[in-house]
Amino acid sequence: MENKVITKNSNKKTVKSEKKQVLLVIIVHKGFENEVIKIANENGHTGATIINSRSANANGTSFMGMEVSEEQELLLIVSPEDNALITCNQIAQKFGINTDAKGVCFTIPLETVSQKQT
Repeated sequence: MENKVITKNSNKKTVKSEKKQVLLVIIVHKGFENEVIKIANENGHTGATIINSRSANANGTSFMGMEVSEEQELLLIVSPEDNALITCNQIAQKFGINTDAKGVCFTIPLETVSQKQT
């Protein structure tokens, strides 16, 4: 895969890849993120951004009159499209919506990727 430089400044470059890149988005209940990262690593992904979040479920659970939202982890991985689809399918099988992880996995297409020049 060859990249073509589109713009360049002091320490960043924006590249357009010949191979289609996507953002792999994975949402799981807190505590399952390390197992999800393990699957991603096994499929060649070398990094991820993990954001702690909580559910804003309209059917929220209450405890002593207060709404309790379950904590979730949002994982973001930039990946070649074909690799992301394999990873997403494996994550859905092991951590899908019908498991304790209540996981959801999807992709968003990316046009360009800006990265720090090394």
